[in-house]
Amino acid sequence: MHLGASIGAWVAERLHLDGALARTLLACGIAAAVAASFNAPLAGMFFALELVIGHYALRAFASLVISSVLATVISRWQYGNYPAFIIPQHQISSVLEFPAFILLGITSALVAIVFMRSIAFVQDAAGRTPVPEWSRPMFGGFLVGLIALLFPQIPPPPRRGRRLLTAPLSPAQAAFFFCSIA
Repeated sequence: MHLGASIGAWVAERLHLDGALARTLLACGIAAAVAASFNAPLAGMFFALELVIGHYALRAFASLVISSVLATVISRWQYGNYPAFIIPQHQISSVLEFPAFILLGITSALVAIVFMRSIAFVQDAAGRTPVPEWSRPMFGGFLVGLIALLFPQIPPPPRRGRRLLTAPLSPAQAAFFFCSIA
């Protein structure tokens, strides 16, 4: 997604576009990246409309549709028409499963709030460190390396990232992974 946004912003800068057109081109890059990555052109278009444009603007709609569809066509031509994630079929067998779904939704919302606040906390803490700004990427790379040592399955070998994303985790692995993130 960052690459698509960067390309869109770069083209907008080179063409000397004003704010609204530059934002639309940025959104087109993001929509294309999401659509191509997940084989989902509608998701890419709506993602860009909601998060980049901020509202459903008709002036940006056609551009986003074209960029999403074109990116999906190119991705399918290059990699084939495969779903991004293979979700096992599940059938709700009882009404008693609904409270578990509600609890999962509430828990997910709370985890998302904690995650967003932790990002803001880390950004503030990094801004207050006496380390020179030019050396911060080195420390970030060092931390990523430590994470890779603790979890060697995270940095996937080339062309096998999807398999890692769709591989099922045992409950113990999932608990260890989420506790270590916290």
